[in-house]
Amino acid sequence: MTKKALVTGVGGFIGSSLAKALLESGHEVRGIDNFSTGSRDNLKRLPDENFEFIEGDICDPAVARQSVTDV
Repeated sequence: MTKKALVTGVGGFIGSSLAKALLESGHEVRGIDNFSTGSRDNLKRLPDENFEFIEGDICDPAVARQSVTDV
């Protein structure tokens, strides 16, 4: 059974590393970042398959609702 994980701060080193490990383990990943400290370059190493990205701030209630749907 595939599980979907939400990784906040996916544009950072730790967040992108966690997302990569989850994807390699067969999970679906939804990542969110507002790039206040992260980098878009960190997303380049993540495969497009089974990865969904939301650009936004998790403190925004609308973005938070969107992020957690079906996770």
